[in-house]
Amino acid sequence: MASKHLEDGDFSLARGLSDSIVREVRKERDAMGDVQRALRQKKKIKQRWKGHDDASLWDDYYNPGTETPGVAEVNIVKNRSGQTGKVDLFFSKEFTQFSNYAKQDQQ
Repeated sequence: MASKHLEDGDFSLARGLSDSIVREVRKERDAMGDVQRALRQKKKIKQRWKGHDDASLWDDYYNPGTETPGVAEVNIVKNRSGQTGKVDLFFSKEFTQFSNYAKQDQQ
């Protein structure tokens, strides 16, 4: 269509049409670049976390034979702005997260 306007001597219309086509091609190219970056990032994240299982990994460290099953003792040896010492944390196997043991103790 731009070539028809160019042949007819309507240069401004031909230029406008060609500019709009160039803008569309650039948008598509930028979108493809975004997708490629996202795929590379996903691949890196998968490689980084490959072999990490959530709950099944914690089964190796969980000792049900203790007096307080599901409780982890964390030794804080270096803390720039606070106390150091041992802290008991409750491990929730269903959600693979640690929480304050004192809150669990009150329930």
